Amino acid sequence: MTTALEIQAQCQIPNGDFEQWQDVTGTMSNQLNIPLKYPVLVPAEWLPVQRPEDLLMNEDVGSRLNQDSLDIDVFAGLKKVAPGALGTASALLLGGDQYGFVSDVVTTFDCDARPDRVTGYFKYLSELEHDSINILVLLQSGSNTSPEDAIGIATFTAYGGPPEFFKFEADFIYFNSQIPDRAIVTITAGRYISWPEDTTYYIVDEIAFEGGSSTVTVKEAQTYGAFLLSPNPVFGTTYLQFDGSNHSVLEIYNNMGNLVYKSQTSRNQEIDLSMMPSGMYLARLQSEESSYIQKIMKL
Repeated sequence: MTTALEIQAQCQIPNGDFEQWQDVTGTMSNQLNIPLKYPVLVPAEWLPVQRPEDLLMNEDVGSRLNQDSLDIDVFAGLKKVAPGALGTASALLLGGDQYGFVSDVVTTFDCDARPDRVTGYFKYLSELEHDSINILVLLQSGSNTSPEDAIGIATFTAYGGPPEFFKFEADFIYFNSQIPDRAIVTITAGRYISWPEDTTYYIVDEIAFEGGSSTVTVKEAQTYGAFLLSPNPVFGTTYLQFDGSNHSVLEIYNNMGNLVYKSQTSRNQEIDLSMMPSGMYLARLQSEESSYIQKIMKL
């Protein structure tokens, strides 16, 4: 079963080209209750994911709280750089610094449309491909704030990356026929803890939505018929529900087409995905009677 929806509204990421910036040094200084020696500059309409209370738990920060000012650049991994991907004045730099701080960003904004995909540009400033970047978009409605209650979701993940700007795109997956009222975009640059001395960065630019202002064909969860993994999206554990033979095999493939999970299954079986990286996966249930396919999102 499919449902066609006529969408007239618009949904645009604010300051997705990272051309407008604001100084939040005073705000962060007040929240940390200590003057900051280094300025904190963030893209307008975006906020750092890292909370001041998290910074206070870091040993390097805590050891300096008795000084007159904090002499560590706690947001060194969040900077304005130039030029942008399309020759514009600025782009967003994210990454870890020598203290291990990671300054990721998030924005929440009104959105009453259903975009087809999220696109953008990124490049990676290191020859060691042990870092990763993830761009996660959640479309939500009403009082539902959990990622598991999302109307739609899109995610892009890369490990390492090219030294020059590369355009990426990630399609939205919709779980029902509702219209969202807000969108949340989170950009995260992660580092493997086995490389604590490394200083590497990602540069991101021109994050935008495409489509969503014309008729959209939505594949609802019910279209998967006798095969369902729920909850979806999933943080750790999901449950396999299906009709038919107990002699079935569940296979899960990552976005590179590699088999990452395979198991004999039974009805209402618990599936632990907690060790899998965040991203989009394709699950296939092969039974004696037929084969079913479902996309799943690991958060």
